[in-house]
Amino acid sequence: MKIKETGVTYKAEAQAIRALEIVRRPLITVSGGAKGIDEAAAGDRSQATLFSEAVYRAAVRVRANVSIPGTQSGLGALLALEHVQQKKAAEGSEDSFVPDYFSVVPGLEVFFPGNEFATDDRADVYPINPVKTVATPWRADWANPKLDSEYFHHIEYAGGMYKRISEGFGRIMPIGNGGAYTIAEANVELWQHNSPVLLVAGTGRFADLAILALAHKDLWSGFIENQNLLSEKLAELAQALPDEADRSSVTASLKNSEVYRNQFALFLKAVLEKPELVETTTLANLEEKLVSILQATPGA
Repeated sequence: MKIKETGVTYKAEAQAIRALEIVRRPLITVSGGAKGIDEAAAGDRSQATLFSEAVYRAAVRVRANVSIPGTQSGLGALLALEHVQQKKAAEGSEDSFVPDYFSVVPGLEVFFPGNEFATDDRADVYPINPVKTVATPWRADWANPKLDSEYFHHIEYAGGMYKRISEGFGRIMPIGNGGAYTIAEANVELWQHNSPVLLVAGTGRFADLAILALAHKDLWSGFIENQNLLSEKLAELAQALPDEADRSSVTASLKNSEVYRNQFALFLKAVLEKPELVETTTLANLEEKLVSILQATPGA
């Protein structure tokens, strides 16, 4: 379903939700980046694979819908693969519950047959995942986040859709890895919808740095209104990240990306003002944590 109106009217939004043919249930809305998460192995399976399996099992247990990153890269691709494999395995079984997976994607950044949004000749257009998909009329600027990016419209729209699809039930945003726009997605949940987020330890970049920040509030809480000093304190914390690539990535983002600094500061402000909405877990305990949160938070 494509949203053609630049302003995205309520009518168009309602049409998109109906077109998804998704029954209102609890919702797991996954957020996270692709960078590095699938290279770090945990046993004989990647972190992204373990993450994807845990999300699927939790969704089955609480009969939840699942929203995933919409392009065939990183975490989104592994989540889609898990869904396709489980759906195929359940064929012919009347007793198996298969969660609905869907995504909301920026239409100017993705490829699918007949996509009238992606009209320019660009190399960074991504194929969408094989799940139910809504394409919005905005660009993402994933490679170079901007303060005035229209992707912020997309993120706010997606957050509103998540709220409507899960109305009357609980919802949770598990976060693995992630960059500037992942933090922005978390901030929409926290500030606009008072909906909880769940940081997954060991997945790298934003998720791991945010967990470090939670454990060392005394280091930065006095600088929450001074973005430069706050970023310096976060850069100090980043040196404790175990993975060299993660240290390099987040340090560079704190130094070079105003979007990253702004969004991280807003996230940490939510940590101070709404601590009950920010939780943490490990990959090993992700399934149980998702189940417990969704069972405890009806009507999010």
